Amino acid sequence: YFSRRDGRKLENGVGATGGAGTITEHGPAALPGEVKWEISDNEARLARTITHPNICRIYDVGEAAGEAFISMEYIDGEDLASLFRRVGRPRADKAVQIARQLCAALAAAHGRGVLHRDLKPANIMIDGHGDVRVTDFGIATLASDEPSLAATAGTPGYMAPEILAGGTASKRSDLYALGMVLYELFTGERIAKPGSPERQMEQSGDLSLFAATADIDPDIEEIIRQCLEDDPARRPPSAFAVAAALPGGDPLVAALDAGQTPSPELVAAAGLNKIRAGWMLAGFSGLIVGLLVILLLADRTFLTALALSKPPAVLQEKAETVINALDENPTASGIPYGFFVDLLALDYLADHPPSPLPMKELVRRAYPSPVFFEYRQGETVEYSRRLLWDAQQRAYVPSALDNILVRTDPSGRLLEYRLDPGPTPPAAPTAEPSWATAFELAGLDMTLFQTVAPQREPPVHANTCQSWRGPGPDHALGPVEVDGAALNGRIVYFKVSDPTAEAAETIGRDFQVSRLDTASLVRYSLFLIILGGAAVLARRNLLLGRSDRRGAYRLTIFIIALDMLRWIVQHHHVPYYAVEASLLVVGLRYALFIGVFVWLAYLALEPYVRRLWPHAMISWSRLLMGQVRDPLVARDVILGSLIGVGMTLLQQCAVLAQPWVHHRQALPLLPMSDDELGLLVGPSHTLGVLTDSLIAAVCMGLFLLLLMLLLRIVLRRAWLTNVLFVVILTIGSKLTSEYSSAFPWATHAIISAGLALVLARLGLLPAMVSLWIHYLLRNSPLTMDVQAWYGSTTGVLLLLMVLFWGYALRQTLKRGWAA
Repeated sequence: YFSRRDGRKLENGVGATGGAGTITEHGPAALPGEVKWEISDNEARLARTITHPNICRIYDVGEAAGEAFISMEYIDGEDLASLFRRVGRPRADKAVQIARQLCAALAAAHGRGVLHRDLKPANIMIDGHGDVRVTDFGIATLASDEPSLAATAGTPGYMAPEILAGGTASKRSDLYALGMVLYELFTGERIAKPGSPERQMEQSGDLSLFAATADIDPDIEEIIRQCLEDDPARRPPSAFAVAAALPGGDPLVAALDAGQTPSPELVAAAGLNKIRAGWMLAGFSGLIVGLLVILLLADRTFLTALALSKPPAVLQEKAETVINALDENPTASGIPYGFFVDLLALDYLADHPPSPLPMKELVRRAYPSPVFFEYRQGETVEYSRRLLWDAQQRAYVPSALDNILVRTDPSGRLLEYRLDPGPTPPAAPTAEPSWATAFELAGLDMTLFQTVAPQREPPVHANTCQSWRGPGPDHALGPVEVDGAALNGRIVYFKVSDPTAEAAETIGRDFQVSRLDTASLVRYSLFLIILGGAAVLARRNLLLGRSDRRGAYRLTIFIIALDMLRWIVQHHHVPYYAVEASLLVVGLRYALFIGVFVWLAYLALEPYVRRLWPHAMISWSRLLMGQVRDPLVARDVILGSLIGVGMTLLQQCAVLAQPWVHHRQALPLLPMSDDELGLLVGPSHTLGVLTDSLIAAVCMGLFLLLLMLLLRIVLRRAWLTNVLFVVILTIGSKLTSEYSSAFPWATHAIISAGLALVLARLGLLPAMVSLWIHYLLRNSPLTMDVQAWYGSTTGVLLLLMVLFWGYALRQTLKRGWAA
C-alpha cells in the first residue's frame, strides 16, 4: 500500500511487501474501516533500529513522483489473518512455535524501547519457512516519548482497555494485544465483543472465554488470561514472561544453546512458574524453629546477652553522677556514645582466665570489664572506623567548656574518667584531690589499696600522678591497678586496669596487633585486587554495550540512599551548622564510595554472570526490575533466610564447642560492626541495624560473586573455580575474624563452601538474603529474657523478621504459583 501525506488512500499502489497500511486516526467511537492511511518515516525510523529474525526489516522511506513509499524486506508468505481464514487454527505444537516467535519479536522491539501499538493477525506474517515476521511499525513509538505521541492509536478490536479509555500506550498494552492474538491463535476464534468498545473490553476477561475449546493447555490458558487482564499491573511484566509460561521449552536455555547472551529481561522472565506449597511451608516452619533455637542459645553465645546488665539511660545517669562528684564545675549534659568492646582484652581474658569460672560468668564479673559504656560531655565527637574515614577522632568545642570522657562497666562502676581542661597553667594545689570519691564510684575500697610508683603517663596535662594496687570488687578475680592524675588539685584522670595488662602486652598483645595488621593487609589487598579487576571488566562491558546500565544505576542509587539513611539514624547530630555540614560531607563521601564500588561491581559481573550462570540472576533480575511481589523472588527470600539462620546456628555451635576444640574459654559472638555496639535501644538503633546489615549484605554478595567470576575467567574450569573460591574465602575469613581463634577452620570452610554453593546453584538474591539475615541476627541484641532492658528491641526485630518471612510465604502461595 502507498499513500500520500494528505491521507488520501491509493487504490493501485504497488509495494515491496504485502504489508498493510496503518491506522492513524480513530478513537473510542471509531469503527473498523473508518480509518485514514498514511506512511510516515516513523515506521522506518523505529523499525530500522530493530534487528531480529522474527521482525520484517525496513530499510528506508522515500518519495517518488510525489508519492511516499517504504522499502522493506520481501516476505514470501501470508499474514496470520489470511491463514486463519484459509486453514483455521494451526496444530497445537505449531501454535506454540508461532507464539514463541511472536513473543521473541515483541520482546526485541520492547528491548529497543519501541511500542508496536498495532499488533494483530493482519500485521503478523508467516514466511515460506513457517516462521513469524512481525510487520507494520507505522504507528510505533518509543516508550520514552511524550504521552501525546502515544495517544489513542491502533485497531479497536485489539486495543487495551486503558487505550480505549483515552490512556497512553505502554509495553503492557502491547501485551494485551498479544493476548488477543494468542487467544485467536489457540482457539481459532476471535473474542466476541458486541456493543461498545468499553463493554467489549470488560467481557474479554470473562471466565467462559475458553469454554468452547477444552483441549487448550492450562498453562497457555492462564498466561492468556493474564495478558487480557483489565488492570495493566496484573499483566505479565514482559513478552519474555509470556514466552517462559508457554509449555515445551525454556527460552533462556534456547538462547544459551544458540550461543547468545540472554538479555536481563529474558533472564527475569525465565525460571520456575510453579512452586511447591508444601516445601515453602516447611521452609517457613524451619525458619521459626531455627529462630527459636538461636534465642535459646543466645544467652550462652552472644556477647550482648553475657555482658549487658543495665540500660543506657541508667549508665548515662551514673556517668553524670561521676562528673558531678569529681568536677567542681560540671557542664551541661553530654552525649551517650553507647557500648564498646576491647577485643584484645576479651581475647586475653579467654586465653588467661583469672579463675576457672565459665566465660559467661567471667564476662559478667570481670573488672575492669572488656565491655564498657562511654559518655562524653562538652564536645561533639565522631569515631571513624570505616574505610576512607579519618583515623583520628573529630572534635568540635562550641565554647570554652571542659571536655570530659567517662567510661563505666555494664553495671555502672567507674572504669575511666578523663578531663581535658585545655591550656590551664599549673599552680599550687588548693586542696587534695578527692581520690576516695573516685574509688567509691569505681566500687573499690581505697583503704585496701597500697600506693605504688606510677607506671604510665596520663593522657592529659597534669602536675600530680599517683598509682594504687589492691583487690577488685570480686576478690576471686584477682587485684586491680588504679592510675590517677590531677591538675592544681582537680582530678583530670582516673583509670582502673588489670595488673596483668602488662603481661598481656608482652605475651599476647604484640601477637594480636600483628595479627590484626595481617588481617587488614589481607582484607584490603584482596579488596583492591578485586576492585581493579572490576574496573577493567566494567570498562570492557561498557565499550561493548552489553552492560545493564539501568539495573546498575538503580542499585547504586538505592545503596547511596540507604547509606545516607543509615547515617541519619546512627550518628549523633548537634545544632551546629559547621559540625553537621562537616559530618554530612564525611557521610556523603563514604556513601559515594560504596555507590561507586557497587556500580563498578555490577557493571563488571552482570553481563558475564548472565552468560555463565544466568539462572543465578533470575530472581535478582526480577527484583531489580521492581517485581518485589514476584513469587520466585519470595521463594528465594525464604531459601536465603534459611541459609542465614543456618549460618548463625553453626557459629553458635562453634562457640559452644570451643572449650573442646581449643581447650580455652568459649569466646562469645560479637555484633558484626567493628567493636562498637551502639545504644542497642530505640527506633534509630533498629533502623540502623536493618540498613547497615542490608548494605553490608549487598556489598558482600557482589564482592563474593565478583571474586568467583574473576577466578572463573582466569581458571576457566568450574570445579577448580569453586575449590579455589572456598580456599580463598576460608583463609580470608579466618585471618579477618574478630578473635585470634574465633572459630575452627572447619567452621570457616563449611560457611565458605555453603556460600559458594548458594551463589552457583541458587543465585545472587538468596546469597544476599542469607548474609542479610545472618548480619541481622549477629548485630541484634538477642535474648530469651523478656525482662532484659533490651528485650523490647529483640522483640521488635524478631517481629519484623517473622512478618517479612510471612509476607514472602504469602507471595509464594499466590494463585497459579503454588501446587
